[in-house]
Amino acid sequence: MTLKQYINLFMHIQRIQIPDFRALKNVDITFEKEFTPRIFPLGSQNGGGKSTLLQLIFVLLHCAGNPDRVEFIQNLLYGFQVNDESGKRTLAIIDIWDGSKTVKIEFFIGNGKYVLEDVMDYVNTKFTTLEDLESGIINDKENFIVCNFHKENFIHENILPLEQEIRTKKMGLLNLKRKVTKNGAEKSLAPEELLLEKTINAEIQEIQIEINNVKALLQEYRNLLNEILRNNNVVYICDIYNEINHVEEKLMCVFDGINDINEADEFFKNISDKIFLTAHISQIFLFLQPDNRKSLFKKQENNQTNYYQQIKTANSKLPGFFTYDFLAIDILIEAFKKARDEDFKQAVEQEGNYGNNYVKLLAELNNLLTNKKINVQPDLSGINFKIDGDDTELYPEDLSHGELKRLCIYMWLKYNNIKDAIVLMDELEISFHPDWQYQIVRDLEEWGATNQYILATHSYEICQAVTPAHIKELEPKLPSKTIQ
Repeated sequence: MTLKQYINLFMHIQRIQIPDFRALKNVDITFEKEFTPRIFPLGSQNGGGKSTLLQLIFVLLHCAGNPDRVEFIQNLLYGFQVNDESGKRTLAIIDIWDGSKTVKIEFFIGNGKYVLEDVMDYVNTKFTTLEDLESGIINDKENFIVCNFHKENFIHENILPLEQEIRTKKMGLLNLKRKVTKNGAEKSLAPEELLLEKTINAEIQEIQIEINNVKALLQEYRNLLNEILRNNNVVYICDIYNEINHVEEKLMCVFDGINDINEADEFFKNISDKIFLTAHISQIFLFLQPDNRKSLFKKQENNQTNYYQQIKTANSKLPGFFTYDFLAIDILIEAFKKARDEDFKQAVEQEGNYGNNYVKLLAELNNLLTNKKINVQPDLSGINFKIDGDDTELYPEDLSHGELKRLCIYMWLKYNNIKDAIVLMDELEISFHPDWQYQIVRDLEEWGATNQYILATHSYEICQAVTPAHIKELEPKLPSKTIQ
């Protein structure tokens, strides 16, 4: 098998188009899968949108196929509005090589107008009597589609008033019983009062049935909408909220290169396990709810939920998000424990012949350090470092941030067995000497040769480590020095 054939087996983003999202305007960048190494520095001036681009790619591909993660898409896209007369606004178009073919995914936001114009014919053939449903609450199919598409409005206009009416009637019952209570002693209701109580209970039951019917109708619509979309090879992902009037719109996508909607579901599942974002831990705040994001610029009161606890919780729900400076030593210790366990397992299976995983790991890590050696405590409860050829003991705080970061990235790739993946890395160069900035490109190629790397960077040295054709830019363009 040739190197070119070997490369083509892996997941690879080939092209990304972003018409208009935050700082990103008319973005159209290609990442050639035939290039070696598959490492692409991405440059722009400060505020040019490098980090935003990586965040958007990551959250769409990592979360779209997982219902437990769509909240992070909703948080990142909060306020993204449909202004086009068609009722549809493209968010991003991503071309991905899946190992055998190119799959194009168009992510877009649609509102009720999009549904009416694009799938109304299907509604007409599938449902012909919607206007007859449920006591005239819905007068015609168009109103049904529009008000149901905006669920908040639908519930507010049709369900909440009914629920309020129930509360009012229950309060009437309570007041009725209070009238026959004196000095803490209850009296029986008079015949006319018993009749009134019975009437009120019957009215409450009738209203509750109406509420249930409306909710059933809403669920029927949701099932219908999903059926409509899937029959048109459209995948519904989640609702998106407009910060102006809080009317919901919907994030959807269409596939080119996949004809079966079930295959699209499987593709999303696979890609979600193959996409990673590495960045400073503070970047996770962009995936928090809007109110929580604003708390970054507010004083943290004693009774306020700790902002950093919110970050930690969000980080735990995004397994593909990795921070350079988060528990680097814990990762090292866990790696040694894993190597120890593998050696012991091999000894059991081979009648006492221990493996060399532990020794090999120790040698690999020591090779990353220029003049230091790792010293693992016997009970694997911690590690320290020693000067090579000296017994002087060093602790993590004695190592530079750059040394710990390099160890951490290496262990993250190796310990998690990240391969055949798409790895997005933001500001990788921070804490690295210029020589290490240049070297980290070669390190990535060695540590995870089958991955594609997109590196948002300001580093001239990182750009120098690859050919000019590898370097991608966002407007406004960087000074020409960077890509020469």
